[in-house]
Amino acid sequence: MQPDSKWVALLDEDPDDLVIIQQGIKNWGPEITLRNFKTFSQFEQTLQTEHPLHALIILNGLSPANMEIDWIKGFRHSDLYAKIPIVILAEDYWEEQKQLYSTVDVEDYQTKPVNQEELKSFILKIKDILG
Repeated sequence: MQPDSKWVALLDEDPDDLVIIQQGIKNWGPEITLRNFKTFSQFEQTLQTEHPLHALIILNGLSPANMEIDWIKGFRHSDLYAKIPIVILAEDYWEEQKQLYSTVDVEDYQTKPVNQEELKSFILKIKDILG
């Protein structure tokens, strides 16, 4: 990985989600490097030991004891991590959840892409967030 490359941390234990996101990046964002974390402890260990840090985090329900909001609040209080964008992928869209996540400065909240057009839109949004 190049020091200036844009990379994304995918926190998701579902191998199907990884394959889908990998396909999208291959097709519409080949300049992005994707790293998958199947456990939260694996991700936390990486945060503590590796630099440069992630350019963006995709969080799909993989956080300590399903406490995403509390984890994001703590994450945002760290000077080192505060500016890293976080995107939440959900099985179902709930406006109340979107509002809740917006209170902790989540960049985006959306459902998982279920077809090629949604996948393309998702990857292009990731590219836009990355700049």
